[in-house]
Amino acid sequence: MKNLFASKTVKLGLSAIAITALLLVVLILVNSLVGLLPKNITLADASENKMYSISDAAKRDIAKVKDSVSIYLLTSGGESTLSETGTHLDTFLKRAAARNGKLSYNVIDLYTDSAFLSERGIDSSTVTSLSVVVESELRYRYIDSADIFYYYIDGIGKVSKSDAQMYQYYASMYGTTLEVLYQFDGEAQLTSALSYVTSDSLPLIISLTGHGETALTATLKNQLTALGTSFSELATLTIVPGCEMLIINGPTSDISANEASLISQYLKKGGKLMLTTASGISAFPNLTSVLADYGLSYADGVIIDPTQGNYYTYPNWLMPTSNPHSSTAGITSSLLLPSAHAIIVEDTAGINTSCLFNTSSASYIIPVESPSAEKPEGAEEASYPVGVI
Repeated sequence: MKNLFASKTVKLGLSAIAITALLLVVLILVNSLVGLLPKNITLADASENKMYSISDAAKRDIAKVKDSVSIYLLTSGGESTLSETGTHLDTFLKRAAARNGKLSYNVIDLYTDSAFLSERGIDSSTVTSLSVVVESELRYRYIDSADIFYYYIDGIGKVSKSDAQMYQYYASMYGTTLEVLYQFDGEAQLTSALSYVTSDSLPLIISLTGHGETALTATLKNQLTALGTSFSELATLTIVPGCEMLIINGPTSDISANEASLISQYLKKGGKLMLTTASGISAFPNLTSVLADYGLSYADGVIIDPTQGNYYTYPNWLMPTSNPHSSTAGITSSLLLPSAHAIIVEDTAGINTSCLFNTSSASYIIPVESPSAEKPEGAEEASYPVGVI
């Protein structure tokens, strides 16, 4: 037996076993050490262009969070059913949460946890898979997957996947190539949500609803709250302290004299009003009295702009020129204004007015009920403001 173990073959075999055992020990030790490392180190961004990495600015924003915040990834089947895109988002959120001990992260399977949405008052009919909920003791924010993953076309802007495919299809019909960029905006959405849910107080935006106004879209409301504001709708106006901006969107009836007085007082104290109007505002004396304080009035009729490139399909569907201003900076897509009226601007002491959007100098005005877009006899051609600040 002694000679058997003394043979060269057996010695080599025992050496191999010893080496294998040593490698196993090393692997186990390495795995154990890796398990002790923070997830923001062990969960690397495996994407080709590192689009899911966390920037230094975002790291600082995450580190500033002092309150307990829960981050939830909403799925249709749990973590095991995640697509490649979902896996990248899952890894990104894990790495982000691991950077601050106040943050926790969980994957929610909406099939098995149906009460998650109802407990928070989230409309299940609007929820999409791979959306995210960021929640503190104060409030929560729902981030739709369409705001996390989207497509971008230069000159058009942010579009959905289906719209991007449509644009590419029509471009191919005309023998042109349309570049569509796939974008991941998870970092900006997450840091904005963290700021929103941990702020002690939020600037208030009020939208007036009691005068036949056009309802604001869910997209616009989401963008407003993404800026770190709270949003409220009022049928009867009562300006409250802390109101950052008042929105009146396309009213079809006049505001009351009391509301006009409240708005005027609010603006004189530095308040902000975003007002969109359609033809017929001249019949609203209370609303127009507010505008008169700022040298603004209304021109009856609909603008026709016959200049190629300044309208879409019909010459009353205006695509006005955008003028340089801080409030229009970053706009990459065209503004479409169907059947717009002109804004008359008069010099008023103490008031500085800038034109944000205007038509071409070949534009003219026709009556609202005109059966034709032809220029009426004696109509003046001019560049008309259709958006001012």
